Order: sequence, then C-alpha cells, then structure tokens
Amino acid sequence: MPHILVADDDLDIARLVEFQLKYSGYQVTLAHDGNTALDRARAGRPDLILLDWMMPGLDGMECLTALKSDPSLRHIPVILMTARAQQGDVQAGIAAGATAYLVKPFDLEQLIHAVKEAVG
Repeated sequence: MPHILVADDDLDIARLVEFQLKYSGYQVTLAHDGNTALDRARAGRPDLILLDWMMPGLDGMECLTALKSDPSLRHIPVILMTARAQQGDVQAGIAAGATAYLVKPFDLEQLIHAVKEAVG
C-alpha cells in the first residue's frame, strides 16, 4: 500500500484529501506546515508528497526545494496543491521539481488521477 504524505495547513482540506486517499487504498500521514512535512518526509520516506504552497513555517516551495536538494528524498514525487493558479506559478512549481500541479479547488477524481499517475 503506497504511503502518501499530505501537507496542508487547511485542516478541512487535509482531512478531505486524507479520507479520499484512504478510501482509494493509500496509507496517509498528515502535516500542517512545511517544517513538519519535511521532518515527516525524512522519518517516513513516503512514496508521494502532496504539498500545499501557502503554509506557515516553510512554505510549499521552500519545502519542495529542501526535498529536492536532499539526496535521500529527491526521488520522491511531489504534487503541489495550491490556489496559486497563475501560469508563472505553475511553471515555477514544475521547474522546482514538482511532478504535477493541482489548482484548488480541485476535483477529487482529478486528485486520485494525479496520485495514480505518480505512484500507481
């Protein structure tokens, strides 16, 4: 069962994503800020990270940069989930190493499709 780390400071969104992922057969760990997400990624070595951009502490882009600069974590695919919908933001996220970019609000089917594309 693939393990997914969900990092989002909006508790409602985090719980909704967690529920949908568990329902779809994934193991889920939550983090509510970038620092905790980075710590949990190092400790748990998830198969995928779903990462909000705008969070307290390290924001999602700072967390993504830290993940991709760590040789033991850089292989983990990261999907950014964010309300930042400008084309420049999407390009910046992909350039920083995100596997995919979901704009909030997103459809849960879209989320599951992106997760399956990343980890099966």
